[in-house]
Amino acid sequence: MKKESSNIAYKPVRQVRKRRVNIGLLGVELEKASRGLYQPSESYCGYQFFLANLSPQADNKNTLDAETFLAALGITIFVVDELQLTLEEFITEEKFEDFFPEHEYLIEQGQLKESKKFRALEKLLQKRLGDVKVFRVGRVEVRCYICGLVNDGKIAGLVTTKIKT
Repeated sequence: MKKESSNIAYKPVRQVRKRRVNIGLLGVELEKASRGLYQPSESYCGYQFFLANLSPQADNKNTLDAETFLAALGITIFVVDELQLTLEEFITEEKFEDFFPEHEYLIEQGQLKESKKFRALEKLLQKRLGDVKVFRVGRVEVRCYICGLVNDGKIAGLVTTKIKT
């Protein structure tokens, strides 16, 4: 009996993996790579390493979303509701590729050294973290978290502040 082949094309599902890393070493690497860099805004704040635990319900996920991220920070939907905001008003997700200042902008500002450091930081974040995303939390004094999944049940990355007027 001849086996018939199917004409159905299956698209493989992209599986995002949590990176297994030495958390202490990761913190040192990220802080060293970001030293002297500032996120352009009215505040020009630097970057700091942060680490948060995923809730047990979210630990099985292989991707980060806004609600899961807020829960890791200890902020519930009820807190957002108390502030009389929608989730979309309180937290936004930005493409990682669009977060850091563009190379051309920094070159125009005469900041070639900073541009190279930002590109190196981007590569390090992509290499060391899984499912890298940027979450902006707040409305005026906005905390920007550049983060990804590491080890079982943890989120790690860098945080900075931007002022919106």
